[in-house]
Amino acid sequence: MKHVTIALIVAQPGPLRNSLQTLLTTFPDIEIVAEARTPATLMRLGDTLQPDLVLIEADEKNATAVALQQIKREWLHSKCVVLVDTQRQMATAVAAGADLTLFKGCRATELIDKIEALLVRDNVNFSE
Repeated sequence: MKHVTIALIVAQPGPLRNSLQTLLTTFPDIEIVAEARTPATLMRLGDTLQPDLVLIEADEKNATAVALQQIKREWLHSKCVVLVDTQRQMATAVAAGADLTLFKGCRATELIDKIEALLVRDNVNFSE
């Protein structure tokens, strides 16, 4: 059976989430793009959904770090990208296990290139 490639966006409804949704649909290998409002939603998913890629909008609380730690513990193959506003958020995300951190507002081409490099570097094979 062919693996279905899933990307999960964790961000508040609005322009950022809409843009990320549109951007991820341009990846030919990503077949499902799901959305969640908060990192707390991830806590309730358990192992029912194991996305290949998780894009998280960092928050000012500790929820992003807690969610990243849970993802790394429960979804071993998931790659996590965190979009941040500040250096502090970036440092927190890196310490919690983010595979990639970028500042919100980065160019779409930069985000695409870095996600592709992340998936290729870690030998994610969508065709299996």
